[in-house]
Amino acid sequence: MQKSIDNLFDMCHLVIQTIEQVGAYRLKIPNDADAANSRMNDKETTRQ
Repeated sequence: MQKSIDNLFDMCHLVIQTIEQVGAYRLKIPNDADAANSRMNDKETTRQ
């Protein structure tokens, strides 16, 4: 029983570490207009 409890606490510790690591990153979502302009610019450069 003690081993199971130790494993549970180990897993909780790993979950907390994972959440901290993932939370350190910021997701950058481009503005729809900026994304459309970027795609248009990419198409123009491939044509040249």
